[in-house]
Amino acid sequence: MKKSSVFYLFLGFATSALIIPALQKSDNPVVKSVLTFIAEEPIMAVILVLLILLSLKLIGKNGFLKTNRSDEVEKESEHQ
Repeated sequence: MKKSSVFYLFLGFATSALIIPALQKSDNPVVKSVLTFIAEEPIMAVILVLLILLSLKLIGKNGFLKTNRSDEVEKESEHQ
């Protein structure tokens, strides 16, 4: 397993550990129903962690959302 995978796994669990207690204090009925559903279906907690990991990976160093500006500038100069 690569070091970056372990880092994102740890970061996902840490983020979940911080988010869920904060959400439990919310008075929003939608948030309460989602948390109740997660408590009844433990697989939903795993899915929540996986979604957080995916979002972190997408915005991470090697993620899909990273663009290399120098490549874009070169492509624009070639078209002109």
